[in-house]
Amino acid sequence: MRQGDFSRWAIKQYTGYGRHFLEHIASRGIRLKAVRPEDVEAYLRAQRQGYRRRHGRFPSDYTEWRSRFTSSLHMLLRLAQGTWPPLTSLESRVQAFKETLQQ
Repeated sequence: MRQGDFSRWAIKQYTGYGRHFLEHIASRGIRLKAVRPEDVEAYLRAQRQGYRRRHGRFPSDYTEWRSRFTSSLHMLLRLAQGTWPPLTSLESRVQAFKETLQQ
């Protein structure tokens, strides 16, 4: 992130959100390489409920609130898994077909 010209504040935020997500999946017995989009959605639901408990309401701008979490999580998962979000079944079939044609 330092090479990508991220600010110190952004690095701190990304690291904090990433660390919290790692704790979340570890508590559920999910390996980092095995995380699926459903696991990210479950984490975001839990965070949203936590926000509601702390503030007595849901975030006023859900899209902005969600993007704060997803950008750091997607970066972490891209580093760990090589690509994120994972290809859909159709995309993986198309990719396999493309590789077969190239051979």
